[in-house]
Amino acid sequence: MVQIEQSAPLLVSKSLQRMLSAVAWVFFAVQVFKYLILPPLSSSEGVLGLDFQDVYNAAQDVVHGINPYLRGPGYPLMVPVAFSFLPLFSLQHAEFVWSIIMRGSILGGFLLIFFALKPQISGETVSEKKGKMLPSACAYAIAKHWITLAACITAAFTPALLDIRVGNIQSFIFFLFCVLCALLQHKRDAAAGLILALLCLIKIVPLFLIPALFCAKRYRLLTAWAVGIGLYFVITFSTGGWRWETTLFTQVLPHFPYALRGVSYSLVHFVGLVFRPDLLESEIAYTKFSALITGFVVCVYLLTLAGAVWRMGVVKTLFAKQSEPNVLWRDALALGCYSLTLASPLLETHHFTNCIPGWIFLL
Repeated sequence: MVQIEQSAPLLVSKSLQRMLSAVAWVFFAVQVFKYLILPPLSSSEGVLGLDFQDVYNAAQDVVHGINPYLRGPGYPLMVPVAFSFLPLFSLQHAEFVWSIIMRGSILGGFLLIFFALKPQISGETVSEKKGKMLPSACAYAIAKHWITLAACITAAFTPALLDIRVGNIQSFIFFLFCVLCALLQHKRDAAAGLILALLCLIKIVPLFLIPALFCAKRYRLLTAWAVGIGLYFVITFSTGGWRWETTLFTQVLPHFPYALRGVSYSLVHFVGLVFRPDLLESEIAYTKFSALITGFVVCVYLLTLAGAVWRMGVVKTLFAKQSEPNVLWRDALALGCYSLTLASPLLETHHFTNCIPGWIFLL
């Protein structure tokens, strides 16, 4: 946080501010009405997301004690368990409930961006000599006009609007990422750790955020995350659900990226198309190449984190109980979100909602 003077100079005139604010709000209202209130007019029934049907079937299997992965690919066991209430409804009513939850998740995420992620500027002072924060005038302007900026951010964040399709679970993931950011912003690390554990149990790839949060010295968050993951494993081992998870990780997920390579925008698929089209014809070659690309992204990510920690002089105080306020976590979290997106072997447009922390914190 930066101590600022309330008399910080205006960066633009008041009339221009009002005009930009009006444009932002009109754009935001149009986007919300078009994609969240009205049915997506640009989608046909054959293009709608398939997650609802998969989760509904998996939830039915879990309720009846059947391995949900015998039907085919699916999400980790946490997903059908979390949505195990869906089989209480008929298929048509369950789909309606699912649609309401997903659209509500987008709106909930937007509200968090508007009201819970506003930059906090208080009397606490952080040295700016090392370039750790924005100049005070810029920080003050962002905080003062945050509502307008939030309207621009949400209206222009097309993964959360343009390609969030009815039936896809990514809307819920978007909401959880917004909750995680809000809890981190307000230093509710224990709750943030549990949310991160839930994200990892649903999508796996948020594990990329663990090194970033470690370098940012959010140890309480990591402890809560470990407790949440530990409790989940205790429950699955005591109930026998671990056998189903083993099926997922050994028989389902290894084949999933190759099976859906035709709709994927992943870095693996892009590099293969440009340089080695022959890799796309062999599942074994594609899987090995995917592991190579993922390893490369992980190495670059970890080296970048290490360089940032070293540059900011945090190395000596990484395990210190008391040190100056840490401002690395925003950049580290953003870097982790971009890296997990690049490393993902299956990537569609709506998966870019994972980048919302970077979209906000790198403003």
